[in-house]
Amino acid sequence: VQESIEKEIYDKYLQRLNEGRPKPFCNIVDCLIERNAELRAAGEPELSKEEIIGHWFIFQQAGIDTSQTLGIAMMQLLADHPEIQKRLQQSIDDMIKDKKGADLEYEDFFTNETLDNFAKELLRFANPNSVLNIRLTKKDFKLDGIKVSKNTVIIIPNQLNMTSSRYFVNPEVFDL
Repeated sequence: VQESIEKEIYDKYLQRLNEGRPKPFCNIVDCLIERNAELRAAGEPELSKEEIIGHWFIFQQAGIDTSQTLGIAMMQLLADHPEIQKRLQQSIDDMIKDKKGADLEYEDFFTNETLDNFAKELLRFANPNSVLNIRLTKKDFKLDGIKVSKNTVIIIPNQLNMTSSRYFVNPEVFDL
């Protein structure tokens, strides 16, 4: 089974390579093609078939948790807010109408303002990344009475910034 998966991955790489560049919206395969072009231009050895397959697998594995977390948050949000469902459905219906019967393409979803706003707000509201900022303190200081020494690693949770009234008028409200 693994050999057939690896063959499929590498075949996709070769297919995309033969289609030519540039593509309007890159994916991991395009990034690997671009990296090989950079290596070739620098006179260095290109990524091997095994390295290409390995990078693809790592990229897929790295995206599983974040995609799953975001997908679950999106389903919960849409279940709780049928009015948002209706707006999104109307936007997609309008896109289909504008295409006059042609199939929607992946790239089409980047041209719709409502879908773009939904995606951005979903990432703010239910961001799957747990840490936004990691900082190293440059001097000793106190924070709410707690002494923090120079060279202390401070981790700022992502959601703290994404739901802060300092940056958003109604931080706890999903707002398209």
